[in-house]
Amino acid sequence: MSNLPKKILESDDVELRYANWLRQVVDMISPKDLYLYLGRAAGKTTDFVAERLQDIVYDMPGAFIAVVADTYMNAMKNILPSLMEGLARKGWIEGIHYVKDKRPPDKWGKPYKPVFEYKHTITFFNGVHLKIVSMDRPSTGAGDSYQHLLGDESKYLKKKKLDKLIPAIRGEYLRFHHSPYYRGRTFTSDLANPADNEDDWMMEMAKEMKADQIILILQVAKQLNAYKLKFLQAKQRDDKKAMKRLQKYVDKWEDRWRKVR
Repeated sequence: MSNLPKKILESDDVELRYANWLRQVVDMISPKDLYLYLGRAAGKTTDFVAERLQDIVYDMPGAFIAVVADTYMNAMKNILPSLMEGLARKGWIEGIHYVKDKRPPDKWGKPYKPVFEYKHTITFFNGVHLKIVSMDRPSTGAGDSYQHLLGDESKYLKKKKLDKLIPAIRGEYLRFHHSPYYRGRTFTSDLANPADNEDDWMMEMAKEMKADQIILILQVAKQLNAYKLKFLQAKQRDDKKAMKRLQKYVDKWEDRWRKVR
């Protein structure tokens, strides 16, 4: 932040946000699969999940997303209100960017397949359809197809029940395969206590992490950010020749960033 020129920070082209180091690292990596342990009141849903959901919505218009919870009660009383609060903090307004539990306006984008029931759902302006799936009735979601899976308070999810839903992360390869989020998963939780019958299944995901690839993603993201900054500086100078040249580098490194993710 301190390295950015004052003109850039004050520009209408730049949205100024404050974030700690972990938030910045997660944004730069933006992996297909994210399993994140955070302490209480660390913004798991309102910050990390909400912003990642926005990215997924923009990246896969018309996709189906499942939000999984241990019970509908927990989803409706805790997870969804926090998610809505997070979307509001980041500028999304109910009725303009999304609607819940009802059919969206006809002028909005359409999901890639018809929706017949809008109870326990959220539909976004570009057709992305989000469905709540409860693990006390995992069969309600197992027969559908979803392009991404979200879960909060994951310590309350039982791995055996969750495994029944995983095969439903599928479908529409030709339409969505360009997105790094396609068939991805996002889960957050604070640490589980097995003595309280909480499940620490997320710990098993550590062995799936590819550290070398994560380092490569960060290196590519840093180079991409550098070219984006140079482009903004050229725009401030109204240097159209430099902007045209730098846009090619931004596009090239953006493509590389997506591929390594």
